[in-house]
Order: sequence, then structure tokens, then C-alpha cells
Amino acid sequence: PTTLVFTDQVHAPQKIEVTVPEEGLLDVAVTMHSGVFITGTLVSAGGGPVEGAELVIMKDPKKSKGAFNISDSFSMKQAVSSHDGSFRLGPYGDTLPTADLLYVSHACHNDLERPLGQNPDLGEIELTPLSSTEVKVVGESGAPVPGAQVVAEWIFDESAFDGEGDTAEAMKMGRSFAGRYVPDAGGGEVTDAMGVARVWGEWKHKIRVTHPEYAPLETCPVAILGKETQSITVVL
Repeated sequence: PTTLVFTDQVHAPQKIEVTVPEEGLLDVAVTMHSGVFITGTLVSAGGGPVEGAELVIMKDPKKSKGAFNISDSFSMKQAVSSHDGSFRLGPYGDTLPTADLLYVSHACHNDLERPLGQNPDLGEIELTPLSSTEVKVVGESGAPVPGAQVVAEWIFDESAFDGEGDTAEAMKMGRSFAGRYVPDAGGGEVTDAMGVARVWGEWKHKIRVTHPEYAPLETCPVAILGKETQSITVVL
């Protein structure tokens, strides 16, 4: 027998087994049913919606038997939250993947993972913002410099490791290393009319500021430990 799988963006996946006749031609009729979607809304601590967060449903490695199989990737559901923070993952059939995990990542918030349940409506999910640094860029006269590119570059901090490199802090730093400290892959944040930009990150990083009319500047390491938000002034 040959297994045929029918999927689209609206209906529940359908799987049937067929036996192909010797002549190699087979007519198949399949009734597709409306699928079930996992929905919810992402908000930042403080109440505002979180747009542009990446969501994926994957197997829980603690509950999976054996190593991850490449075939598992075809069952993953992915989505990006919209302007109002809402998201929709699916479609699924009658049985929801209650043994799987929902992973959420966003450039300016801590990653989140949570198990799924029987209810496809996850309601409101709150994300915790990363630490931030408000950078005010001014010229030698003290006047604000709008239009400057401000980038936070993460600095490896060996003191966070315990010698074996296996502490929770060290693991967190390792997961966060992959570009999390430059939210805009096109070059960071841009200062507004008041010369202010906000960059996001944790642990130690240095601030790099560039502007076509000024020499580039790089600050000394800035330490943000915990969830503090701080302000610094950079003079070009």
C-alpha cells in the first residue's frame, strides 16, 4: 500500500492508504474537513501587542522517543504574529498536538516556551522584554544628532561560566548569541529627531554609532545585568 497525505492552508490533513493497480492509474476522492487552528495574542509586559514574533510548534524533546527525525519537520506549524499581536497556527485535525511545545521568539523579548493543552485558544500570552539601553546621540555642541545608526554588539563574558560552561546563565547567553542583540538585521536602530534610539540586549555589550557626517564611535562595554533599563549619552 501507498500512503497519500493531503494538506492545504485551511483543511485538516487527510491521510489515506491506497494500492496502485498494475496499470498505474488510480482515481481517488477525498473529503476534506475544516481544520482546527491554535490561536492567541502576544502582549508585552505592560500591555502592548507584540508584532513580528516568530512562533513554532515542535515536539517536546523531553517527551520524544529517540532523536529528532527529519520527517518531524513536516509536522511543524509556524506563524508570525500580526500588528495586533494575534497569531494562528494550523490547521490540525480532530486531535491537537497536546504533547508538543509552543516556542515564541522576538528580537526585543525573552524567548518563551509553553506546553499545549486541549483548548486551541491560548488566550493572551505575555512576553517579558529584554533589557534595553536608551542611547542619546549628540554632537560636540550638545545638539541632538538624528538619523544615526545605533547597534548593540554582544560581548562574550567568560565570568558567566562556571568552568564547565553548563550553568543556566551560560546556556542563556549561548542561545541569545545568534543575532538577538541587533534587532534590525539591516543595521540596528536609528535615532529620532531628539537623537534618541533604544537598543535591546542583556549581559555585556558595546554600543556602535555611525552617521555619514561624523566619525564612527564605539563605546566601552556596557553591562546590563538583570532587567534594568539605562540611559547613556554618546558624543560624536
